[in-house]
Amino acid sequence: MAKKLKISKMVGGLGSLLSLAEAVKVIEKVSANAAHLIDKAIDRHYDNKRDLIPIQNLVQLDFFTAKQHLESQGLKVVPLLAKPLKKYHDRRADEVVDMVPKTGKLRPGSIVKLYVIDQATLLESQRRFQEQVMQTRRRNKRIGATLSKPIKRLKFKK
Repeated sequence: MAKKLKISKMVGGLGSLLSLAEAVKVIEKVSANAAHLIDKAIDRHYDNKRDLIPIQNLVQLDFFTAKQHLESQGLKVVPLLAKPLKKYHDRRADEVVDMVPKTGKLRPGSIVKLYVIDQATLLESQRRFQEQVMQTRRRNKRIGATLSKPIKRLKFKK
């Protein structure tokens, strides 16, 4: 009985060795097929990257110059009117104040949004900026007036 147990252990070990060899053969076949697919995927990845167009940040350029530059690279330009903001008070009319995307690489034919200010937006931005300046001056005057008043009821501890 003890001899049968030893033999079955030996055959069991040999059996798993044979199944390991079969597994290695299967893995070799799979990896040979997978290598071709992996090479193809890598080639496709680099082909896609090669076709991408790098764009620069064109904020503060004249709209027509920025549009011409982007269109010459094969990109589509969508002009959008920017909302009046105080930070645009020192800009020029027809200037690009923002763009989406700002920088990066795009596929040919991709859309780039250019936010532009016109004369009306510029005037409203300047009005808002002046309003903020006047509010700040009034606040500073009130603070100065409050601080310049004599303090009547100060009690010092001895």
